[in-house]
Amino acid sequence: MSRACQPSNSRTKSAILAISLTASVPNGTLAVIMNNRENLLKCALEMFAARGYEAVGVQEIAGAAGIKKPTLYHYFGSKSGLLLTLLTEAFEPFFVTLQAAAIYQGDVTITLRAVVGAYFNFARQNPRLYRFYLSMWFAPPDSDPFKVCLAFNERQQQLLETLFTSAANDHGNMKGRQR
Repeated sequence: MSRACQPSNSRTKSAILAISLTASVPNGTLAVIMNNRENLLKCALEMFAARGYEAVGVQEIAGAAGIKKPTLYHYFGSKSGLLLTLLTEAFEPFFVTLQAAAIYQGDVTITLRAVVGAYFNFARQNPRLYRFYLSMWFAPPDSDPFKVCLAFNERQQQLLETLFTSAANDHGNMKGRQR
């Protein structure tokens, strides 16, 4: 198993949400469950980023994570579900940062610097994830990666349109051009 695919000891949102399950799960089982899930996500990112989504099979991801294929399906339902979960969990902190940066408070230049800074900081902190995410834009439009990526891009576009709609109130030349 590659080093990047080994379970981490960091707590994830998922682990925190799963704490409520501890009463019904045998002692120590929850840690294994969360490590398996985390490990699958780490291995999937490593493999997708290195070779592309379409070039990596579910069996290969499961094998690299040291689990059986049915376990992957249990957690994510499908390869596409794995991709969606991976991006959702990885991008949620970015969306929180972007949303805060995109609040227009009277100065377009300062706001745009904050927005661009949010993108660059996220890309710098998550280079493999960000490169993989950008590569999905070049996937065939009917493919799972493109469809999943499209939802994330639409969310970003909505935040930016809201910014420009707010700024248009102060800058008449922007009215009606935010889209």
